[in-house]
Amino acid sequence: MKVQSFQKPQHKKPRTKKYRPLFPLGFCWGCHCEYGLERHHLYGGNPDRRLSEQYGLYVSLCTECHRNVTDELDRELCTRLKQEGQRRFEAVWGHEKWMKIFQKNYLD
Repeated sequence: MKVQSFQKPQHKKPRTKKYRPLFPLGFCWGCHCEYGLERHHLYGGNPDRRLSEQYGLYVSLCTECHRNVTDELDRELCTRLKQEGQRRFEAVWGHEKWMKIFQKNYLD
């Protein structure tokens, strides 16, 4: 008796294009050290973390700075990074696209 095999249908999400990082990596953007670095997405939450990854809006932070920014203990650095992220995004894609995607202006 011949056994017929059926292939499982492939249901893959379409791949989104990822752009190169807009920030140089390799040092902490908080204290400028070069060790113990972690990737920090400038705009967290759903779907902003995915959009940060897609458009290259992430920086390297050391463990301590990353903890401080994530827990919003260092609001000054958090605000500065978000403003610089918006500036760099708008330099490439423009303000209209920024507002369409992220719907918040950090430069005011």
